[in-house]
Amino acid sequence: MKRGFWIIIIAIFLAVASAPVVTAGQEEDVEKLIEEGREAYRNRNWNRAVDIFGRVVSLIQNETTGSLAKFIPEPPSGWTGDEIEVQSGSMSTQEMSVTQSSVTRDYHRDSDGTTVVLMISNSPDIYAGYAQMIKSMKGNPMIKAMAKQQGAEVPSIEEKDGWDVMIAADKEDGEISAIFEDAVVNVSGGSRDDSRAIFDLVDLKGLAKLIREQNK
Repeated sequence: MKRGFWIIIIAIFLAVASAPVVTAGQEEDVEKLIEEGREAYRNRNWNRAVDIFGRVVSLIQNETTGSLAKFIPEPPSGWTGDEIEVQSGSMSTQEMSVTQSSVTRDYHRDSDGTTVVLMISNSPDIYAGYAQMIKSMKGNPMIKAMAKQQGAEVPSIEEKDGWDVMIAADKEDGEISAIFEDAVVNVSGGSRDDSRAIFDLVDLKGLAKLIREQNK
């Protein structure tokens, strides 16, 4: 039975869809829910077990993702910022499963309405795409050489506070992406200087410390 119990837990993690943000007063006792879910499982009450463990998954995802929100900086002088959006959830099919957990904020420059979007994620699925791109550029000089031969501009790679940072070559394309373990920071929109103005406000050292704690 123990093996079957963990199989149903894994299946629920893959099946849970986007979950609402948990606010003060809405928290539930995760350990109590787990025991209730175990009881439903033992009684073969499958629908109740799925519902309970789905709530457990939502609470855990919101806890880990919500902790990233404190690393979304306030807008710099001359800019305004929208409300911070917290998203977490999972989707699965027979072929694959994708977990999304991220916090985002849109920043708008007062003078001309330029919008820059900051995203921070600790989702392995989101991280994987950025990591493949950045590591291939960092560790394979042949890619850079081939790009230069074809006249293509190559993004620059730098290190900041333990993060690998990729900066778009086009000054008008302001995308900046940084990776550390399973975390991603991405800034896009406006010019390179616009994105840099927001990116440099992110506490990368503090964020790296949080990610290490979450990955223990």
